[in-house]
Parts: sequence; structure tokens; C-alpha cells
Amino acid sequence: MNFQETYDYYQSLQERKGIVPGLDTIRELLSRLGNPQEQLKIIHVAGTNGKGSVTAFLASVLKEAGYKVGRFNSPVVFSFGEQIRVDEEPVSEGRFASAFSAVRTVCEQMEKEGLPHPTVFEAETAAAFLCFLWERTDVSIVEVGMGGKEDATNVISSPLVSVLTSISMDHMGFLGNSLEEIAQVKAGIIKDYRPCVSVRQPEEAMAVIEQTCREMGSVLAVADAGKAQDVREGENGIAFRYEERLYQLSMHGSFQVENAICAIETIKMLQFAEPDLFPDISREDIRRGLSGTRWGGRLEKISSNPEVYIDGAHNIGAAKNLKKSLELLEAGSEKVSSNGETVYVMGVLADKDYEQIAEIMFSPGDRVFCVTPRNSRGLDAAALAGVLNGMGVNAVPCKDTKEAMELACKAAGAQTCGSSQDTKEAIGPARKACGEAGRVVVFGSLSFLSEVKSLFLP
Repeated sequence: MNFQETYDYYQSLQERKGIVPGLDTIRELLSRLGNPQEQLKIIHVAGTNGKGSVTAFLASVLKEAGYKVGRFNSPVVFSFGEQIRVDEEPVSEGRFASAFSAVRTVCEQMEKEGLPHPTVFEAETAAAFLCFLWERTDVSIVEVGMGGKEDATNVISSPLVSVLTSISMDHMGFLGNSLEEIAQVKAGIIKDYRPCVSVRQPEEAMAVIEQTCREMGSVLAVADAGKAQDVREGENGIAFRYEERLYQLSMHGSFQVENAICAIETIKMLQFAEPDLFPDISREDIRRGLSGTRWGGRLEKISSNPEVYIDGAHNIGAAKNLKKSLELLEAGSEKVSSNGETVYVMGVLADKDYEQIAEIMFSPGDRVFCVTPRNSRGLDAAALAGVLNGMGVNAVPCKDTKEAMELACKAAGAQTCGSSQDTKEAIGPARKACGEAGRVVVFGSLSFLSEVKSLFLP
């Protein structure tokens, strides 16, 4: 297949049944492909929030230390193919197409034999393993799609280290209705006698992880963000001190402190558990790697006038992190407008706890422009606005993302052109026209962030 044929095949897979927990199909698929995952050195990362950021921090540090690093993330946010990276660049179109061609051949063979056809995520996972094998990565970092125990990535039998980021309530229909139940699913990636690193979790989740590690004979290291000191949010990112060392991140959001410390502790665990493989990662490699990490859609600043931030906060835990980060940003900013205000653009999936998310994020009188995400599970903008208005929030349903962003920029104090013109043309002059503009915060489903970001590209 060429790249276009690969894209068409990928789209056809998305039209099939979506989430199918269980490992039988992915094991059969990978077995027919030669079990590439068994030939790789893998860091396996699960959790509710922070997985993508932790994998990005780890990849950047290891690359800085001279390792060839593969990274697999899901879902796609900004571009097709972005989820399979080597040395922080998407694999080539040719490599991507070759991997999916091999996967497609096996998928079709399985279906002809009466076996279940692999899901799109199972196909992506298999393609990622093939790419990393063919690219001869020194280490590959693999993010769980959903959950852990029955996730397609959990065919990894002997990870270098299993990593657990922040665990909170999400995907309850699949993972359980309590934090303890969800933690048990996430902890399913912990393997016999292989080390584990976890952020400091809520008590009930932490107890599950500790018990699992004891049962599996797994050494556990806890990355405790409470030990961070002098946390400061500025225009260029967030800085903090940890274990007497100062770190500067290029990313915004107080939640990134926990993710960065999780990456630091994972690197330390790698050096402890695999000294022959990781003998030369220096403190300076860690510092430069963290500082140089970029990961779009996580309180990412995409405009300065007005300030526009985008964030994929789509569950309760992420909403709490975002709210705290915005408060810290407000306190640390030297350019907060006295004339503008903070307004919001929100779009969520119908199966998320959007009412609770709204209660965390908004106060009565806040202005919110609502969008329907382009997803079969997207919550209608008018329905979301109705819920928010019932809470005393000033919510307006918008026909599309363009209209929402133009209205939000105007509400923040920017002087835009009329709404009849293309929004990209309208927003551009607005950014330059209003030095006293406020702030626009766009959040919710990852599925519409790429549309927002495209409006601010040159």
C-alpha cells in the first residue's frame, strides 16, 4: 500500500466495531507477524491522565542521552500517523505504509478463516511494533490505549519498567465504577519481577498498586509531586525544584510537574534495574530533555493576543488539573489583561461526566462557547449549552469550531472582522489588534483541538 491507501484502510477500520477488550485477537495478529513486541525493549505506560506527557518527557530525555527512541501514543490529535514516532519524528510515510500493509494482509487472512477482524487500535499497535523493530530502536515507549489489563498493548510480557500516571474516574463502562476497580485494571500492566513507577495516587488506588507489586515481586518507586518546591508558572512554561535541582519545562500546566517527576523517577529506575543498558544518562541529559519536550494539546499556548490555550481535559481528574493550572497561570502572569476576561470554548463526548467537569471549571456568569466535536459520540453543542445555562453559566451553542473561536476571541476583547468572513482571516488580525485582550481557554475532547490549532497557523 502507498500512504493514501494506508489512510483509506485506516478509515475503513474506524468504521468497524470500536473498543473490544481482550488479548486473544491481538495475540493472534502479532503471532502471525512474528511477535515483533518480543524483540523490543519497551517502557509501558498506563494511567488516566498524563500518559502522553510522560511518554513525551521520557522520549526527549532518552533521545538527549543518545538513544534511538520509538514512541506510540493514542489517539491521533493533530495528524494521521503522528502516533508512531522515532526520535520524536513521525515515521516516514513509506515505513508507515509498509507496516500497515503487513498488518492488513494478516487481518484479512484472519477474517477469511472466520476469526475476529482486529480493531483499529489493535492494527495500530501491531503496526507500531513492526515500525520500531524495523527502525531498530534502542528503546520504545508504548502508551496504553484504555485501561491496562485487557488493552491491546498488554501483550508486552517483560517491559523494562511499567509506569502508572495519574488514575481517576474515566471509561467507567469498561473499567469499573470505583477508583479501586479502575486501579486494578490499570495495574494489570505490572509484570512478574519487572519494576514499576507510579505517581502518588489517591489512597485507594495507591493501595491496589502496592498490593499488585507485592504479589508480582515488582520493585515499586513512587514519584511524589508533593516533594516539588518553588513551582512557578510563567509565559515560557513552568519551573520547579525537585531533589535540590531546578527544572524548567517549556510546557504549561502545574500538572506537568507531576508528569516530569514521573519521568525523572522512571529514568532513575531504568538506571537501577538495567545498568548495562542505561549507563550514561546524566543529570544534564534529564534537565535538557525535560526542557526540550513539546507535546501539543496539553495546555498548549497557540496565540498571544488574545492568549489562546488548548487542552484535552475530558474527564474529572484532567478538569481539576486544568483549573488548578489556570489559577497558577493567572497568579504568575505579568501580562494578565485588566480589560479582557477569560472565556471558554468547550466540546465533549456525550459519554463523559460533562456536568461534573463544568462544575469544576466554571463559575456563574462565565462565558462559554459550545462546540459539537466531530465524533460519533460528540455531545450536541445546544445540549451542552442548555446544561451550562442551567448552572448559571452564559453558554452559547455554535454551529462549528470556526464560529466558536471567532466569538470567543471577540468576547476576550479582540477586535475581529465580521463573522461572515473566513475565521482564519478574521482571527489573524484580531491577534494583532488587541494588546489588552484577555484569554481564551479551549478544552474538552481531543477530537476538535486540531481544528482550533489550524485556525492559528500562519
